[in-house]
Amino acid sequence: MIRVVLPEDERRVLGEFVRTQRLRQFGIEASVRSAEASDTDRVVAFRSLDAVNSLIDKITSYAQTWDLPWAVSLHRALPRLHRAAADAS
Repeated sequence: MIRVVLPEDERRVLGEFVRTQRLRQFGIEASVRSAEASDTDRVVAFRSLDAVNSLIDKITSYAQTWDLPWAVSLHRALPRLHRAAADAS
């Protein structure tokens, strides 16, 4: 499991993004939806490094549009995802 700690607002936005993009491969949607509460943060437990990398790739490719109001929070979540991927590899 790859664990990523996200502030609640970033996790909420990530959840919206994952739902609208239908990111079910590697269990991404289930992982984000079932994030556990930890004080003011949420801990998202991804099943594999492939899941984290796939999500990073999807956010990065989508970043070219940045037309949605939650795009800033996605941008803030990227460093946390990258750090988790680097720690896992």
